[in-house]
Amino acid sequence: MTKDRTWHGNDVNKAISLFEYGLLTRYVTKEKEWQCLYKNSVCPNMFSVGWTSEVILEETLTTGWAKDKKTRFLLFCGSTWEEWIALNMSSRISDFVAYFGELNLFGEDYWGGYTVKEMCKRLHIKYDEDYENA
Repeated sequence: MTKDRTWHGNDVNKAISLFEYGLLTRYVTKEKEWQCLYKNSVCPNMFSVGWTSEVILEETLTTGWAKDKKTRFLLFCGSTWEEWIALNMSSRISDFVAYFGELNLFGEDYWGGYTVKEMCKRLHIKYDEDYENA
């Protein structure tokens, strides 16, 4: 893995990944988990931080609460299990959140999260008013 500050998303541009697609991920070596910045569906224009791992995703879909939904999930993704597991972790997290929602992966964020301006500052992105409406 590269440095912990390297963020990954659905687009090469981290602002587009976060503000339009609603998710950025990075592997944190010290924690041995993926840190995820995501658009909070409960609080409009707020962003939260969640953590997950490859083990959590795989166990959730094979032996956990989502095992009976695995076939429909893979149809949604357009992949077989082997193809989906071969994807990079950022894509797998994105697929999981797109289908099941962030609450089912990260749980409820009672704190509320960060504003668009705070996320821009945290990620060293120049603030653009358009991000508020993405």
